[in-house]
Amino acid sequence: MSGTRGYSVVLILAIAIAVSCGPAVAQRKAPQPPMVAVGTGSVLQDVMLLLRLARLQLTVEQIDAILQVCEDSEPETASETMQQVEELRQRLLRGEQPTAADLQLLKQAYTDLRGPGGGDPGANQAIQIIEALLTPEQLAMLAQGFMVRGKRQADSGAAVAVFLALTRIMKEADADKQRQATEALLKAVGEAAGGQMDEAAIQDLQDFFDRVLAMDRADFTESRQELMTELGVLVPPEVDVGKLYLAMDPQRVQQQIRFLLMTEQAQQLLRQMRDARAEAE
Repeated sequence: MSGTRGYSVVLILAIAIAVSCGPAVAQRKAPQPPMVAVGTGSVLQDVMLLLRLARLQLTVEQIDAILQVCEDSEPETASETMQQVEELRQRLLRGEQPTAADLQLLKQAYTDLRGPGGGDPGANQAIQIIEALLTPEQLAMLAQGFMVRGKRQADSGAAVAVFLALTRIMKEADADKQRQATEALLKAVGEAAGGQMDEAAIQDLQDFFDRVLAMDRADFTESRQELMTELGVLVPPEVDVGKLYLAMDPQRVQQQIRFLLMTEQAQQLLRQMRDARAEAE
């Protein structure tokens, strides 16, 4: 698909630009044998991606369905932006230097890729289908971004997520947008608590939000630790941090699906996972 292929192309371009703009690398006196260096980076990238895929605990049926969705959504041609990126890649391979316009093109390509479907309607639809194939637990893990915590960190994870979100809201200059963001955050906490917060608890959290947002930057910075401790009490233990991230930013899940399950590298690894399981049976 255009977004998937574009992601690989942009990564190659980033490396190509760094090489073309950087100083020449001095030849080593005792270079390593080719067998040692070739493919090492690729193997490490595969393992890093497999660590994340393994935590999802996808079933064989899910893997087959995801691969089928990716195959069915393959577009016939790349987007105009990615075609221009490919032309830039070819020029860099020929030894030409990147221009300011080329760097602007890369910036636009990255902007397109950050969207759930990279500007491709077919990819957007495929992402939604894959999202429906995943369990609530898998979606929550995607939303959380596979953050690994110890026991103490896990217990306070939801409070930390709320505090970080509140910190971002404080930077919003528009009062109406700030109020809307606060309401959305309060709603997200309630959803992640699974209905375990009563009206009094919700009001206490709302009062805390209002008090924090009324602080100036200096007071907020000085009181961060005390505020974090207070928030740890106000956010009930029933709040699931993965579900909280999912409620706060639903689009994050779609972005994770796109980059974790739909790239060419991911599809290749999913096939290998499926085949390895079949051999093990």
